[in-house]
Amino acid sequence: MKLKLGFAFVTSVIVIVAVNAMATIMPVPADYDGDGKADPAMYNPGNGLLKVLMSSNGYAMVSGDLLPGCTMVPGDYDGDSKADPAEYNSKSGLWMIPLSGNGYAPASGYVAKNAIPVIGDYDKDGKTDPATFEEQSRIWTVYLSGNEYSAVSFQFPRGVEVSSRYGSMHGPIFPSGWENMKIIPCSGDYDNDGVTDPAVYMPDTGYWIMMLSRNKYATDTELFIGLGGIPIAGDYDGDSKIDPAQYHPESGEWDVVYSTLNYRPTYFRSFRPNGIPLVANYKIRDVLGLGGDWSCPTVVNGSSWEIQEPYWDQPRLSVNYSLDFP
Repeated sequence: MKLKLGFAFVTSVIVIVAVNAMATIMPVPADYDGDGKADPAMYNPGNGLLKVLMSSNGYAMVSGDLLPGCTMVPGDYDGDSKADPAEYNSKSGLWMIPLSGNGYAPASGYVAKNAIPVIGDYDKDGKTDPATFEEQSRIWTVYLSGNEYSAVSFQFPRGVEVSSRYGSMHGPIFPSGWENMKIIPCSGDYDNDGVTDPAVYMPDTGYWIMMLSRNKYATDTELFIGLGGIPIAGDYDGDSKIDPAQYHPESGEWDVVYSTLNYRPTYFRSFRPNGIPLVANYKIRDVLGLGGDWSCPTVVNGSSWEIQEPYWDQPRLSVNYSLDFP
């Protein structure tokens, strides 16, 4: 179904926005211009305005009007190496994608309502697939772009197929009453085969559980990473494998479990507390001629962005950046 909605990026006048006015504005960095670098961006769900600082144009700002009241799910849905500014409306189930490869003409469809978006390339065709996770039922539904967006659904976790080899050290992965505990999806390519793997974090037990596509989606792959954090998975060491990580808003501490260090927990120096955590590959060190191609932990407070680009082999050392988003 085509929406009767136009979308176009236009040059924007840079205006300083008060911090309190940014309280509900969400950071949504992605590679919107196809240069291989994440572009800082902010979406205002109140009015639908998206602002992007384009790295390919000296971080000049462009803006566009999207649907208000949605969650942004940017990804490369048409395979042109540019992130499309897609949106998900949890109330209606509408998934709307202004396609960069088609002049930002919107394509749309309907998925599960009141779900959590878990986008990724689940079929290895180079295109982002719409996908949702329903927390109460633990149902994942993936709409495969390589198969005309046919839906594939499954339940994960189920609590029976995961081993307990760490149980004697940290307690059971699925204690009594686990079905009512918080389960947070954190999908990504954990095994570097080009396919997105379903994964969840259970903050009440501290376990990160993955269904690895390379292992025929066996679900006995789990890590104990600690209790109570906000999961922020990313490729922090540049080996093309997603690493589990979490941000603790009370302290600002960011913990990472590096795949290249045999999943040994590492602790970054603290960020500002009580911010919005996210991860993106800005390739800032690469721009400076210092090398490096990995995810950068970022914490956003209002219009202020705090970015750390750590040396993965010396994680307590980092190049730090700050950005006041206009």
